Amino acid sequence: MQTSEERDNALAIAELKGELIAPQERMKTMTAENDSALDRLRADMAQRDKDNLRWQIGLWVAAVVIIGVLIRWPA
Repeated sequence: MQTSEERDNALAIAELKGELIAPQERMKTMTAENDSALDRLRADMAQRDKDNLRWQIGLWVAAVVIIGVLIRWPA
C-alpha cells in the first residue's frame, strides 16, 4: 500500500511532468515557425541572387555594346 507521502510524491511528479510538457510543446512550435521562416528567407535570397545576376549580365552586355559602338564610330 502507498502511504500518503508516496501519493503526494506521485502527484508532485505528475504535476512536474505536466509542467514540463507545455514548454516542450512551445519549443517545438517555435522551432517549426523558425524553420518555416528560414525556408522563406532562403527562397527570397535565391530569387534576389537570380535577379542580381540578371542585372549584372545585362549591364555587361550593354557596356560591351556601347564600347563596341564607340570604337566603330566613324570619325
